[in-house]
Amino acid sequence: MLAKAPPHGSHLESCAPLPYNQSTVLKYSIVVPLHNEQENVHRPCMPRLKSVMEASGEPFEMVLVDDGSTDGTFPLLA
Repeated sequence: MLAKAPPHGSHLESCAPLPYNQSTVLKYSIVVPLHNEQENVHRPCMPRLKSVMEASGEPFEMVLVDDGSTDGTFPLLA
């Protein structure tokens, strides 16, 4: 998981990691490798994936992994 929330105003702002809660068992862990994907971090991929998962009503986590991007992917995630 990311250590920090995305910058204020980000569409993914609410994706900040939540404190660990032993009573919450995640049903889905979605791992998304990102390599030079700055255009997909905020639109359209990540917000769409997040909304689909929220609509499921099941507990989930999204793990976004920067695979050595040379564009602006990592700063957007940080």
